[in-house]
Amino acid sequence: MGKVRCWELLKCNKKECPAYESKDLRCWLFSGTHCRDEIQGKFLEKMEMCLGCEVFQVNIDVPTMRETCVTLKKQFNQYRDIVGDRDREMENVCIDLSIGLSEVFEALKKIASGDPSVRIDETSGVELIGKLKHMVNLTAENIGEIVDQSHEFAIGLAEHFDVLHRVSRGDLNARVKGSSWEKLLESLKNVTNQMIENISRTMTEKKEFEKKLIHASDEWKATFDSMPYGVMLTDTEFNIIRTNTYISTLTNIPIKDLIGRKCYEIIHCTDKQSERCPLIKSTKTLSTEIMELYETSMNKYFMVYVTPILDEEGSIKAYVHSMADITEMKEKEKQVIESRDSFFNMLKDVDFSFRELKELYEGLILSFVNTIDAKSTWTKGHSERVAHYSTSIAQEMGISETDIKRLRIAALLHDVGKIGTYDVILNKPERLTDEEYALVRLHPVKGEEILRPIRQLQDILPIIRSHHERLDGNGYPDRLKGEEIPLLARIITAADSFDSMTSHRPYRPSPGKEYAILELKKFSGIQFDPRVVEAFLSVLKTE
Repeated sequence: MGKVRCWELLKCNKKECPAYESKDLRCWLFSGTHCRDEIQGKFLEKMEMCLGCEVFQVNIDVPTMRETCVTLKKQFNQYRDIVGDRDREMENVCIDLSIGLSEVFEALKKIASGDPSVRIDETSGVELIGKLKHMVNLTAENIGEIVDQSHEFAIGLAEHFDVLHRVSRGDLNARVKGSSWEKLLESLKNVTNQMIENISRTMTEKKEFEKKLIHASDEWKATFDSMPYGVMLTDTEFNIIRTNTYISTLTNIPIKDLIGRKCYEIIHCTDKQSERCPLIKSTKTLSTEIMELYETSMNKYFMVYVTPILDEEGSIKAYVHSMADITEMKEKEKQVIESRDSFFNMLKDVDFSFRELKELYEGLILSFVNTIDAKSTWTKGHSERVAHYSTSIAQEMGISETDIKRLRIAALLHDVGKIGTYDVILNKPERLTDEEYALVRLHPVKGEEILRPIRQLQDILPIIRSHHERLDGNGYPDRLKGEEIPLLARIITAADSFDSMTSHRPYRPSPGKEYAILELKKFSGIQFDPRVVEAFLSVLKTE
């Protein structure tokens, strides 16, 4: 089944969708698609929906699955980096929180012991701690003014510290409650609760990411193992890192026992890699390499794809091997080759028969022509000479081989109509009477009538009929002029006239070649086509 376009299959008209009318039909790799009347995120977030989509199932193939794997791995890495950054951020916050609290506690102890001169550095990566330090400094600075409020302040701080202590132990539901007329404590409560809300939200998002990663991993494993071809991930030393169920079934070895083994040991049953291995070539080209493989131990043909996985610096860190069983396809290919050979042998027999028929066909035409020319000793060989001149002119004019073949047959048969002319007229030594000349002038029409029943000669009938027409319209039988006369007929006209002028006739001797050339030039544009005359003169110079 061919590739499909998602917007056509799903009858979608959301032109703002990045996949709409895109040349790239892998819509599941686009972020921000508009399927199901909602906007989706990356492939990782919409994987469950895409895996059940008909577009994905129809358009997915080996190269596309490989690209999907790369995209999915990239998104896994991005999510992992996000979670890692959040963990490091939380760790730094906790460290700053602990150090800041220690500094705050120490300062408060000194203040409680009666040392209002204590000051601490207010710099902190945690906003709350920075404000706490600032508050402690303000407290120390204004200790005299808040002595009456110290009891409430101490209770408020104790509650804050207790809540912060509970948060540091993982109780994200802890909150500072109650209200205070003391602005400092109220502000501290708001900041503390806001910070706890932020921490709680971050931890919730982290857990959601972890759930999605686990779910995506399970789905990907199911997809990986259900592929109808073998897939292996190997390191640069040919060791198998991961493989799917297909390879396990093919080799009859459990997946856990395949991990760590050399790929050539498993597939080729050898103790070293083959020089033809596409992995070796891929190491040099840094691109996907393909090889057709026949594995004798399995009696199977495989199409093997090896794609290197590069790190950020462009160095190879692993390889993806794909193995598709093409045994059935190879068997069909063998059958096709055998059928083709049989067909070629049949064509040879047909060609041989055709050449025999062609030789018979040409032989019959020559016999027919010789019969025509034999009616008069004065015209013996005339038709063959006209055919020779005509084909030479056509070659000089650059006419196609197909038309030259037609021209040769027409030239050989141009006088076939003279079969119906009395021999006494053809051999008469005196000038013909008007009645006799009228009979001779009928031979183009009679020639057409004689050949008309022969289906294979239909395309030369206009040439036979028109070979005595003149360019000025004074020819016969139809008084055609100029381009109305078929080009091949115009060629025969010149060749026929030249041979007649250079041959003896019962009523005159031959005027000679020079005379014939002068006549061609004299009547060029009147009786003869100037282009034909020009080509004929070029031919005569070389003969």
